Amino acid sequence: MALCIALELDLEQSKGLLARADWAFSPNSKVDLIVQKAIVDKQYDIIQLNLVLFKYTNEYLGV
Repeated sequence: MALCIALELDLEQSKGLLARADWAFSPNSKVDLIVQKAIVDKQYDIIQLNLVLFKYTNEYLGV
């Protein structure tokens, strides 16, 4: 997912990239939902995204 943010992919491109790696966004994962929202809103600042992720899930991307 961090690569999707770094490459500033849109949601469909992100889903395609993850599918090639046999991964997918889970509708039951807070992290996945937050990352999807950032992608849809074109918020590609990984630092800001990590602040939001940590606030709601205590997890980070790309660390």
